Amino acid sequence: MKSLEHVPRLPREVQNVAGFLIIFAASIAGYSGLGGWTVPAAAICLLTLTYFQRQRLLARAYGLGATDVAERAWFSSLLNAVCVAAAAYVFGVVLRLI
Repeated sequence: MKSLEHVPRLPREVQNVAGFLIIFAASIAGYSGLGGWTVPAAAICLLTLTYFQRQRLLARAYGLGATDVAERAWFSSLLNAVCVAAAAYVFGVVLRLI
């Protein structure tokens, strides 16, 4: 398995701001009345951000043979990203209707 030591990492503050901007963009999309396709798009962006934050940990889990733990982490991250993106979108829609 290849080492991930050479993979560049963003500072933690940049990752936090990127996550906030993705969630904010989902709520603005709901407010502006864009289609529901923005929820999966935002969820994919959040899932990608989560992968970049935890790529070394996931690689170590796969390397040690703990694939069930890594797959459970992927599934929970996906579920979390979809729930957050959908909640932000619905919040934007509710603000538009008020």
